[in-house]
Amino acid sequence: MNNKKKVIGIVVLVAILAIGIGYAAITTILLKISGTAGATTKQGNFVVRFEGTPTVTKGENLDASVTATATLTDDTNAKFEVAGLTAKGDKVTAKYTIKNASPDLTAKLTVNDPVVENTTYFKATKTVTGLAENNTMELAKDATVEVELTVELIKTPVTDDPVATTVNMSINADPVQP
Repeated sequence: MNNKKKVIGIVVLVAILAIGIGYAAITTILLKISGTAGATTKQGNFVVRFEGTPTVTKGENLDASVTATATLTDDTNAKFEVAGLTAKGDKVTAKYTIKNASPDLTAKLTVNDPVVENTTYFKATKTVTGLAENNTMELAKDATVEVELTVELIKTPVTDDPVATTVNMSINADPVQP
């Protein structure tokens, strides 16, 4: 009986120790967070536009009858109208301001050469400070640049037929991460 009591006592002691050790062993708990994130483009994050009021400068010795106007039709379109040029060398320049109003993106501007329909009588040139030889430049956020477009009469008209042309110049603005 004594042996039986010893065996029962040992079994009880082992059970108590096993329960105590089982509860005493603290294990690592792994917490996880998982999910996804996405981004999409928003045109409002890239804003390059004409700003302010364009100015017009007439060349030297122009007759008072020469009229010239430069206007903005909206944020991305401008208009330039000249009338009354009479002699070779008569010219008028319009100056426009372009602003990169993007919150954080830089704009790569490509200023294309003006295209003149009537190259017999007219030529058009552009002037942009900071423009590289490849007609590009970077415009940082909140920065502005002035673009000038000059229309010049290169041949004096000698007939009563009206002489006219269309002039078009485009500027491409591409977003660049800063």
